[in-house]
Amino acid sequence: MSRNTSATSTPSSQSRRASVESTRSDRSEKHHKSMKQMWTSFKKAAVEHHRSVNAAYAACYGQGMRMHYENNNN
Repeated sequence: MSRNTSATSTPSSQSRRASVESTRSDRSEKHHKSMKQMWTSFKKAAVEHHRSVNAAYAACYGQGMRMHYENNNN
């Protein structure tokens, strides 16, 4: 009598595969979260940079200087 245990039980490769997929899913979720945090930090830095550039421009040339220059060249 030969017993065919593979037909009635889950092969160990399938049970390992489920845990590997779960680990990959966790990694993917963590990667997504860290990328989202990085993108948020990047956007915040870009906004701060543009504000400081605009403030420096205003300090050097004044608020209305650019419009004044454009109106005089027409």
